[in-house]
Amino acid sequence: MTAGIFVSLLLTAATGGWLGLSGACPCDAGEVAVEGKLVVWYPITLSFQGPEAAETDRSPNPFLDMRLQVAFTGPSSQRYDVHGFFDGDAHGGTRGRVWRVRFSPDSPGIWRYEAFFRVGDGVAIRLERDAGEPMELANPAGSFVVSEREPDAPGFLKWGRLAYVGQHYLKFQDGPYWLRGGTDEPENLLAYAGFDRTHASHHFAAHVADWRDGDPDWGGGKGRGIIGALNYLASQHVNSIYFLTMNVGGDGQDVWPWTIPLDARGSPNNDNLHFDIGKLEQWEVVLDHAQRLGIFLHFVLNEGEEANKRELDNGELGPERKLYYRELIARFGHHLALEWNLCEEYNLNFNFGAERIRAFADYIRAVDPYDHPVTVHSAGDPVEQLRFTFGDPRFALTSVQLNQRPIHEVTEAIRHHSRQARRPLPVSLDEFTLDRGQRASHLPVDDAEGHRREKLWPTYLSGGMIEFILEDLLQTDSFKTPEREKLWRYVWHARRFMEENLPFWEMEPADELSEGAGTISVGIGQGRSVPMGPQVFAKRGEVYAIFLPTGSPSGTLDLRDMKGPAEQRWFNPRRGEFAGEKLRIEGGTRRALGVPPMEHGSDWVVLFRRMANPVDSARRFPGERWESRRPDEVGMNTERLDEFVERMGGDGCIVRDGYLVQSWGRIDAHHDWASAAKPVLSTLLLLAVQEGRLSSVDALVKDVGWPLSEKDASMTFRHLANMVSGYARAEAPGEAWAYNDVAIQLYARSLEKVFQEPLDRALRTRLAALQFEDGEFLGSRQGLGVIASPRDVARLGWLWLNGGEWNGQQILSAELMKDCFRASVPPNLPRTKAAGEDYLGVGSFGGGTNQTKNGPGIYGFNFWFNRPHSTGERAWPRAPEDMFQANGKWNLDTVTIIPSLRMVVAVRGAKTDERDRDDPFRAFDQKLQPLIEAADASSPPRDERTVTVD
Repeated sequence: MTAGIFVSLLLTAATGGWLGLSGACPCDAGEVAVEGKLVVWYPITLSFQGPEAAETDRSPNPFLDMRLQVAFTGPSSQRYDVHGFFDGDAHGGTRGRVWRVRFSPDSPGIWRYEAFFRVGDGVAIRLERDAGEPMELANPAGSFVVSEREPDAPGFLKWGRLAYVGQHYLKFQDGPYWLRGGTDEPENLLAYAGFDRTHASHHFAAHVADWRDGDPDWGGGKGRGIIGALNYLASQHVNSIYFLTMNVGGDGQDVWPWTIPLDARGSPNNDNLHFDIGKLEQWEVVLDHAQRLGIFLHFVLNEGEEANKRELDNGELGPERKLYYRELIARFGHHLALEWNLCEEYNLNFNFGAERIRAFADYIRAVDPYDHPVTVHSAGDPVEQLRFTFGDPRFALTSVQLNQRPIHEVTEAIRHHSRQARRPLPVSLDEFTLDRGQRASHLPVDDAEGHRREKLWPTYLSGGMIEFILEDLLQTDSFKTPEREKLWRYVWHARRFMEENLPFWEMEPADELSEGAGTISVGIGQGRSVPMGPQVFAKRGEVYAIFLPTGSPSGTLDLRDMKGPAEQRWFNPRRGEFAGEKLRIEGGTRRALGVPPMEHGSDWVVLFRRMANPVDSARRFPGERWESRRPDEVGMNTERLDEFVERMGGDGCIVRDGYLVQSWGRIDAHHDWASAAKPVLSTLLLLAVQEGRLSSVDALVKDVGWPLSEKDASMTFRHLANMVSGYARAEAPGEAWAYNDVAIQLYARSLEKVFQEPLDRALRTRLAALQFEDGEFLGSRQGLGVIASPRDVARLGWLWLNGGEWNGQQILSAELMKDCFRASVPPNLPRTKAAGEDYLGVGSFGGGTNQTKNGPGIYGFNFWFNRPHSTGERAWPRAPEDMFQANGKWNLDTVTIIPSLRMVVAVRGAKTDERDRDDPFRAFDQKLQPLIEAADASSPPRDERTVTVD
């Protein structure tokens, strides 16, 4: 039996040994069940034997007065503190001894767990680790082995957790950026007849036929309607559902997670402290199926009506609300793609106000170990009512009600204001309507043509995302009416166009580039209308998409930023396909769009893409595997290359023009890269700046929370990156050079404070596009160093060489790299003379605080550069001037980047001798000679977008 096979395994927790197999939960106190497919991202359930209790017990209340919490520690020392829940007898029975925790591991390898059980009044909702009194579990600790991620896993299981990454779109940790195209109704989706003890509003009878053999079910067919509905939505490429988890006192009064009896109209006498175990397990079956279908879960935790808002703690953050949040997170937080929407129309009727909403968000963020995106839904002017969320790290996207306001204007305004606040938010339009003369602006109509023309494309090409309200609102029981089928088809046409043709996460609204095009009139209620013209979405100089609400006249587009040849194509949003011939044009001027291929008065999309030039032909990037070429196929001399390999030894590989051209030793073996890992810290620093987490590389280190001494108060992140911080040395910041591993440890710990998460997690999320093929990347020194294979480290080197770009995605700002990744330490800066104190107690990244005389003139942002600062000397005279390097242990571990030769060399455990210690740069310079001679100077010139070190 392998770890990747679906198992329900009984572990001896103390030893991690196998005891046997079981389809049920453990019955003996000495057993802990680990159930699930032990593969990265798949959900795993651990079942512990705890104190016997019943769902309705009051003293103690098993939901409120007992707390199971499990710490999971991964192979890279990443840690997740996950809340558990009481699960009765584990079969829907309300009495039992089973306490469970659900978890989704984010990396392969050995995972260890340790369970903590506490009892006491209200202990479940308290955040203190030592709240209440401890109760011993029989076997609280153990381990299990998780296999590599499955690239072809169903739904989101192949991509991992969806997270905020400082951009206008969420991104999967091991996959692409995500674009929502979903349904907002019925908001009472969970008022389904098949759920136990539910006031049924939905049967989804039209979708029973969409249930398939092998799909989940319960009660002999009770689940087939809602499971079939999800199957149908997924078949139509709908990728998001919006649903309330509690509407007591709201519109439907038919959804709640608590035991009954309960006054559905809302009452301070309702028991909101005991949960319906059987019903919540049925919810889990449905939500898990949605995730495996690729459907995002939009949890809406409150409704806009006053009685609903007051149902929990009279509207405050009290024990009922805290327990409600905690129970939902414990049971459903392991899912990979979800958001916590704190309230629909938070400011309508009883106004929660900004301070309450912040408090609610704080509690959820404290309880959710996965940091899922948090948002809140507003009524009224979206920009003004959501302004308090802009720039606030509590909030990671929007949920916008706009009724009949111009959707493109609202989308662009929120993008603008959130970016101004230095935290760009994904803009999700969740509640909007077409103006068709209905009696109230909030009433929706099913009009697929109108939605396509007035809402869908204007939203996408203004940089937003979308969920559609359906005409019958809470009464929606079928998603497959003819008008809806047409709508889902149009949404898929638009989303597929975006995903297949645009680097949309890098693009910006640019309507000002269009001139002279036609407009249509868009109703905004009360007999008023506004004109809507072309919507332009652009990555200037590279790609432009223009939505024309009417194809005639089409006007012109300013393409002065697009140099050289380009391609123009017409896309039909009604049919979801390109039409007519491709046109080859020249950029650099204003371009007339011309006439659509047909139906001139209908809506059209025009796509312009810069065509590849000969230099671009060398810009290749690996997918899941490097593609190999012989050295002679990329203009390299094989014999001289073999000589270089012999001089280097160890394990290594050479990449040229995006191909793996030479490898030796174990290129797939994980190693600790020692100080060659340090540029990864500066890479994270630049990511923090471009995400708005820091104002610049000159941000003060003390502002992230360190109590720095008076001497060190002026220390900046630039000082840390350049080894001139003065920390644990006698000199003040900027006064002296010291190769200072104590300061590097402070650098790493400071970046953890900036990202508010372990650095391995921050890096994996942001560099997921690199598709490291050998697994973990960070991991040594408590997650601050690099443990990786040579061929995966070469991917990072290839990112640096290409100016932060990866296969069309600008992961790292090219401008920031140009400004920072260069020799920065003046050659005449004195070397440190005296030690100081590590008064913060951060420890050391590796060695001490003054390990080498080298640095001034050639060091900057943890790289060593060949192009010297000012009058400094070159580090490697035999090498091209643009070469730079990450170096560990005096040439033992190196990542060498040579942009002019389009080459990256990653070597771990190289041959070294005394010369490497005495003068490591001259020693490496001698080893380089055959490599430089092996490169053919007749190969194509370096692309201007590769990193240039000044």
